Amino acid sequence: MVKISIPAPIGAKFNKLAILADVENTRNDGKRYIKVQCECGSIKIVRYDSLKSGRVKSCGCLLAKNLKKPPLYKTILKSAAARKKNNINKNIGKKYSKLTILAPYKHPKQKCSWVKVQCDCGEIFNANLNRICAGRVKSCGCIIYDNATDFVSEIDQEKIHCFNAGGYYRITKFGSRQLLHRYEVKKAFNTIGIELSSQSIIHHINRDTLNNKLSNLCHFNSSPEHVKYHADFDNAMYNFLEKKGLLDDFYKSYPKLKPTTIMEMIN
Repeated sequence: MVKISIPAPIGAKFNKLAILADVENTRNDGKRYIKVQCECGSIKIVRYDSLKSGRVKSCGCLLAKNLKKPPLYKTILKSAAARKKNNINKNIGKKYSKLTILAPYKHPKQKCSWVKVQCDCGEIFNANLNRICAGRVKSCGCIIYDNATDFVSEIDQEKIHCFNAGGYYRITKFGSRQLLHRYEVKKAFNTIGIELSSQSIIHHINRDTLNNKLSNLCHFNSSPEHVKYHADFDNAMYNFLEKKGLLDDFYKSYPKLKPTTIMEMIN
């Protein structure tokens, strides 16, 4: 039996439970039990320490009520879906670069905002709205042809329509984009009966990647061979300039290429 020195405060209320009376402990666990009545009307026997600490707040009806509420993650998803829908709707009809947003589009796999857009050239396709607003998608792909140029092949005088992408001229043939200089070298090799492999590297001798004349192109069988050539060329150029006493003049002409020595950092 638990010795009760101070009677329970009859009528005192903790959360939704009001104390009615002390009860005898029949579990012999050394804890004090009391009879309480919930706001919903049900009567229950609970531990006095659990009632005072707040671990027990009701007869169980509070838990049942909370279970009827939608889980937090469902509420978050619902709010996110509402924001996504609102963001799409407010952009309908707006134009970004060459793209006009026409209508929402439900992507079969991705959950981010997708829309149906129309390019100035008339092409209609689906794209990510966030990428459009950020300027990462500006057209259906036709924008790269705005500054396109014509290249005349030295091999067969073929007129090739090409465009600058990433510092290299590219062409569109057979449904894929190819590097112009690689296409031209492959054509040249075919005339002498040599096949250009997928491991071949085409090097621009004067480092101008837009100069695709055959006199400015050379061929390496692999990437390691190309890297070795650059290393050997740089070493030979440095030794030549140093031997001729032209290294200081070179650094004056190209100050960004002059390295800072450890001694200069200390001083």
